[in-house]
Amino acid sequence: MKSNVKVTFWINKSKKNSKNLAPVYLRVWYDYAHFSKATGISVRVQDWDKQLMRVRGNTLEVDSINTQLDGLKIRVLQITNQLSLLGVPFNVHTIRKRFEGNETDQITLMRICNEQIKEMEKLKGKDYAPPTIIKYKNTTLRLKQFIKYKYKRNDIFLYELNYYFITEFEAFLKHKFDNSTTTCYKHYQRFSRMIRNAMHKGYLDKYPFENYKIRQPKKVILYLTQDEVDRIENKVFKVERLDVIRDIFVFCIYTVPTPNKLDKFCFSI
Repeated sequence: MKSNVKVTFWINKSKKNSKNLAPVYLRVWYDYAHFSKATGISVRVQDWDKQLMRVRGNTLEVDSINTQLDGLKIRVLQITNQLSLLGVPFNVHTIRKRFEGNETDQITLMRICNEQIKEMEKLKGKDYAPPTIIKYKNTTLRLKQFIKYKYKRNDIFLYELNYYFITEFEAFLKHKFDNSTTTCYKHYQRFSRMIRNAMHKGYLDKYPFENYKIRQPKKVILYLTQDEVDRIENKVFKVERLDVIRDIFVFCIYTVPTPNKLDKFCFSI
């Protein structure tokens, strides 16, 4: 399997001690980014082969150190190969977290979305109405489509979410699906709830969209004229339930105060 992962070792001479021992560091390169990490191994400066990135000598101690270095390199390559075989999106940050054994940062967005939907389906008809679950599935679908469109991937890690992601998602909804600002806001509300649920589970330390806001358009206020009110009041329905609703509505018109002082009656849509 072809891989663009590069593993190197180097000694930090600036940290050598009085015995002329310098710590050996591991450096991992992937897609033009890298991280360095102390291996916990120290060697004599004069024994280090910079070209071969190994310790010179034929003693048992030298063989043990070189074996440890080989093991660290193999471990990094195993991690990247495993991620590639599973088709999991990753970067140098992912490799480091896997290497350090921190699995929390490997949680993906689609995972928390699917977890949310499964939890809601268990409570269908109790805490969640079927149309609500459908809306969450639709938001999940739009997120998946956005990730595919923007990042050419099937998923994204939670630690990659930021202000840029959410603003681009809003632009995607408006451009690709001609969604209104109100529809975008509804998607954001559902998305935000899933993210905060992930925070409660310990998947995230902080909310990634703290400074993001969608400006909601002002509601258009229409006013019923007295003639329109009279028509509603005199309307006769064949269904008794609708008659009751009509009476309640007309009662509200005459009793609930409105901000408008004119001879009109407020009706917000």
